[in-house]
Amino acid sequence: MSHTTFAEPQTERLHGRAGTRLARVEECMVGLFDRLDRVFARDAAWAAAVAAALTLQFTLIFHHKPWLDEWQALQIAVQSPTLAELLHNLRYEGHPPLWYLVLRCLATILGNPFIALPMAAAIFAGMTQGAILFAAPFRRLDRLMLATSELVLFEFMTISRSMTMGCAFAILAIALWRRGRWSWLFIALLPLCDFLFGVISLAFVYLRWRERRLAYVPPVVWGISGVVSAWMVRPMPDIVPALGSKGLLLGTAIWASNLSTLGLPWQGIAFRPEWNSPPPLLFGGLALGAFIAVCWRETRGRRDDALLVGGMLALTWVFSLAVYPLAIRHLMLVALLLVLLVWRRVAAGEPMPSVGFRSWLLVLSACGLATSVIAFAMPFHNAEAAAREIDRLGLRDKDWMTFPQSSAQGISALTGILFERTSDSCVQDFVRWNHSTDKRTEQPDGLYRDLARKMKSDGRFYLVTDRYLPHRPSFVEQIAEIPAGYDGEFFGLYVVGKTLPESTARHPRCNGPANPLPPDHAPRPIRNS
Repeated sequence: MSHTTFAEPQTERLHGRAGTRLARVEECMVGLFDRLDRVFARDAAWAAAVAAALTLQFTLIFHHKPWLDEWQALQIAVQSPTLAELLHNLRYEGHPPLWYLVLRCLATILGNPFIALPMAAAIFAGMTQGAILFAAPFRRLDRLMLATSELVLFEFMTISRSMTMGCAFAILAIALWRRGRWSWLFIALLPLCDFLFGVISLAFVYLRWRERRLAYVPPVVWGISGVVSAWMVRPMPDIVPALGSKGLLLGTAIWASNLSTLGLPWQGIAFRPEWNSPPPLLFGGLALGAFIAVCWRETRGRRDDALLVGGMLALTWVFSLAVYPLAIRHLMLVALLLVLLVWRRVAAGEPMPSVGFRSWLLVLSACGLATSVIAFAMPFHNAEAAAREIDRLGLRDKDWMTFPQSSAQGISALTGILFERTSDSCVQDFVRWNHSTDKRTEQPDGLYRDLARKMKSDGRFYLVTDRYLPHRPSFVEQIAEIPAGYDGEFFGLYVVGKTLPESTARHPRCNGPANPLPPDHAPRPIRNS
């Protein structure tokens, strides 16, 4: 008997055992979901769960401490003197204008620009959670798990940015799918939110065409929206991406690692929570396989759904290689698209999601609730603590430099300090992405040479950075360190040239004319005594 024929019965037995174990696990999950479904079938339990989910969502929003991207959007929206200046600034951002116009309007109406971010998130979160909890065609338990998933509860709805608005519009477009005109309204608005939401809107248009429900006027309006969006964010000639491409092998590895978070959205380094960090390699590999399996199961036999999910995966991979690596928050739109396609399918009268899909929602919900605990236990971003420390040391009116250029974004928004960019004799509050940091400066020796150059020409000044400075020279002395929040960014405060006279240098702005944010409205924790 050949070796091959001898191995076949053993292989079949192994497959049979694995299949039996999988069937037992699936049977256990079915039993668990049946029991939970019976609990939420009671109206009192369901009403209590909905109230708790909504309370948690809005509490998270108003407890959240903004980070770089959120401050950047608010500052551009509010500080741009005119709409023309705002649109000009967006050509360095690569983002359509709708989110910035919403923030600008809310800041004007509320009279306090610092409330605009949480209010915008609350408005769109109310729309999104209302559609999920009251209009989704899923079982009550599935709706609750989706509403409390890490993707929806925290990533899209707590962190306030254009993805918050885009997620709301995408879900409303699907919720109103059978009410054509209202659905088309949100489909047409999606390109004005973000490039990837424009891709999702294209998927919706394709599905409309496949359903032979493609009227004449709505696609024209959608096309105009897309063209206007693209025209308004056409890049400036001197724009420099914040991140660079990493090559085929490393870029693919980063993409796959980040994609694994869609299967297990626990973001941290080992067991230490840290946002925007994928799961450890072993767990990440299992999570990625599980997510791909869920995608395969829910699109099997549905050519259009498989084409759209596969196309979105391929697009994010190509973009990550050719332009810059997409972060976890961007790749989560693949998961959102899968949910939307299942929503549309079930609303059309097809079977409810599989036990695998429900198990995935259960994992997302568990991670969402765990992330909520982390969000209440530690600040998301610690710029307020850094600003408080600068005030305590009496250094708000001194000459400051930042490295990298975006490190002091939140501090600048809260204090009004204009930070000088390394290797550039200009100051900024929000970032204009037209400055490529000298590769020499990215190494400690290069940074120290720039600090020495400024010290010799200007005198004593101060530095804020989120990089550790090993073996720093004697003229660079640390005066404070603010620990990192959930986003992983700490703040190191340094004095450079302590023995020299105080710098009185005044440099032009890096990012054009801008109105200052009103300091009397800035959130300020109670100072340490």
